[in-house]
Amino acid sequence: METDEIPLTASSSLEVRSTPYTGESNARGVFATKKILRGSLIERAHTIRFSAEEHDAHAMKTVLQHYTFSAGGGEYYLALGIGSLFNHRDPPNVEFRIHRGTQTISYLACSDIEVDEELCIFYGKNLWFEDHLAAPREPHSASTLRDEAKIGGDDLPFSDLILD
Repeated sequence: METDEIPLTASSSLEVRSTPYTGESNARGVFATKKILRGSLIERAHTIRFSAEEHDAHAMKTVLQHYTFSAGGGEYYLALGIGSLFNHRDPPNVEFRIHRGTQTISYLACSDIEVDEELCIFYGKNLWFEDHLAAPREPHSASTLRDEAKIGGDDLPFSDLILD
């Protein structure tokens, strides 16, 4: 049954706090207030879609460039939920999927997340900043949930959006 209604979710197990991640005085991150189990839906939120032309003419000249997701094919998305505050980590503990048809984004836990642990996504290999928290380990090269996910329609697979 087709509907214009999109069920949105946001976990009550999250809190925005200051984080030393970026070294900036006003840096924020998202932290778990309860244990979140691997595979749990953390949030599904609306996005705003940008064309490549709009992104290059406007977003690239503002702080928005740090908050948009490149979906390939000249499409960029700005997440409107708490997930827009997820910082980078390699490997991540959160993965995401853009739903092109509904212009929404879903975030799922790709590992168990403990109380007071920061929720982080993988920004991609070509970072525009120095990753001070990088640990010597195998880098994230493929989605840990992707093989288990049922993907179809206009949905893009978890983290495929940012892997180059």
